[in-house]
Amino acid sequence: AVMNVLNTTIAYAAALTLLISIDPGLTVVALLPFPLVLIVAQRLSRRIYQRSRAVQEQLAALSEQARENFAGIAQVKTYAQEEREIAAFEAASAEYRLRCLSVASLRGAMISSVGAVAGIGTLIVLAQGGAHVIEGRLTLGEFVAFNSYLGMLAWPTIALGWIINVFQRGAAATERLLEVFRAQPTIALPPRLAAGIAAPLPLRGEIRIVGLDFRYGDREGHHPLRIDTLQIEAGSRLAIVGPVGAGKSTLANLLCRVYPVPAGRIFLDGEDLAEIDPRRLRASIGYVPQDGFLFSRSLRDNLLFGRPEASDEELAAAIRLARLEPDIAMLDDGLETLIGERGVTLSGGQRQRVTLARALLCRPRLLILDDSLSAVDADTEARILTGLATAMEGRTTLFITHRLAAAAGMDRILVIDRGRIVEDGSHQTLLAAGGLYTRLLQHARLSRRLERP
Repeated sequence: AVMNVLNTTIAYAAALTLLISIDPGLTVVALLPFPLVLIVAQRLSRRIYQRSRAVQEQLAALSEQARENFAGIAQVKTYAQEEREIAAFEAASAEYRLRCLSVASLRGAMISSVGAVAGIGTLIVLAQGGAHVIEGRLTLGEFVAFNSYLGMLAWPTIALGWIINVFQRGAAATERLLEVFRAQPTIALPPRLAAGIAAPLPLRGEIRIVGLDFRYGDREGHHPLRIDTLQIEAGSRLAIVGPVGAGKSTLANLLCRVYPVPAGRIFLDGEDLAEIDPRRLRASIGYVPQDGFLFSRSLRDNLLFGRPEASDEELAAAIRLARLEPDIAMLDDGLETLIGERGVTLSGGQRQRVTLARALLCRPRLLILDDSLSAVDADTEARILTGLATAMEGRTTLFITHRLAAAAGMDRILVIDRGRIVEDGSHQTLLAAGGLYTRLLQHARLSRRLERP
């Protein structure tokens, strides 16, 4: 389109110069219909922009539907929903086709209208110019030359409609891109911090929370986490337990600054968390969620993702701590095995242990395990925690879990319910108190009895 704008401009400039040199009056008459081009272009260009944007949005929806079906193909087959998903894809494709046709019809109308205007100009010249030849105001040669020069404007005029169409379609696509480019991060860098690659923080791992009252967005009356005061000593091992939805994961996400942190509420090694560069903070914390993400690469690449420069000895140590050695031995290509998108070739427990090893390989001063061993059997979990007790000695470990037997071996246990800390102490202390922790433990023991054959 940019190339044709240049061609059209040069063609118009050359042709108009030659036309005016032959007969200025006839040139004005020949160009009278051309303002109609601007009117038609203005009317149709807005509609082309709107319809082109609708095409882009439908293509995005179609692509996302295909991506979801491929990613969740096992679930589609398990519930025998192939035909329904095919019908939904066909419906989305039909809608995409209709939107494309609507743009094509407008594009055709635009180009045809511009061509018709050019034809009207030619008719006017034949009528008016013929009269000028009869009257002797123009020679026959000048009249033929005038028509030839006017013909030079035919294609540039038609191209003008195509150019407007291309620019409108491009504007619609560009606007969608700009929505992404203009997006501001939810966790903004403090103004005093310069951009660039941030080195990890030299953490000790001491955490202090004072007067925290967190809620998601502007949801009035919903406070997923309220903590009046909490002190976690550096190098300690803290278990966080509680019912589903109590706010345990919210606390972990706040410490990693996944959510915006209110100023003056959470302090890490005495420094306000809201004033710490989130990139440096996250590079210093080993965060292992329950559903860790794995890339469609080799097992080695996934393990080394956070620290590619790690040595083979360090990699072997992380694998040993995560109890992955037997699993790797069963793989045909060992560490070079391609694990598929999101680790589809691995079991749930294996995926969790791979993400744990990946975090340990970064040598974090603060390790947060957010129910990250839920898919691992109890015996393997106990062996992993025993190994972590040695590997994380002198480093702070936060262990969020639903298995209270695993929490019993921690230095300290925090019980959260409905966003508030209701109990805090060691395993024996909380048992003696007979509160929520005791009830949760009794419930867990009863569930295990009922599950036995």
